[in-house]
Amino acid sequence: MKPIQSPLEIGDIRWYDHCLEVGFPWNRYRSSVKRQVHERGSVPPEVWETDDRRLIARKIEQLICDHCWGEPLQFHPDDPWAVIGEVEAGDLSEIELLVDIEETFKIKLLPDRMFGALLKSGWTFGDMVTYIEGKSASCSQGDTSKDSSLS
Repeated sequence: MKPIQSPLEIGDIRWYDHCLEVGFPWNRYRSSVKRQVHERGSVPPEVWETDDRRLIARKIEQLICDHCWGEPLQFHPDDPWAVIGEVEAGDLSEIELLVDIEETFKIKLLPDRMFGALLKSGWTFGDMVTYIEGKSASCSQGDTSKDSSLS
């Protein structure tokens, strides 16, 4: 199953000087992502390996729908977070999304500079699910130590 690609990388919208070109760029970006998701079809539940991971993924997808895309979309573990979480589009809904993820899962996400570095290194939807799964397990066990998954 092919991961979603950045509309900026595949040329679905024009990109100049790190700014979206004037002329409904967000609509072109959104259409490109939605088209890729619909062409790919449903993501089979077994890609999440466990029911816990699948449930975390579905909760995050609902939050992404509420804050970013306005309709339910299924994402694959290999889909880039910068695209599906609208970080690349940069309309600030990505900040609201991250705050809602923290509140929903009762966790603290990474500091901005660390999260930014992960995004640049190719952070995926599956990485976010794994991170939340680990933080949720640590919180439920009362572990407040430093996150070892980033070492």
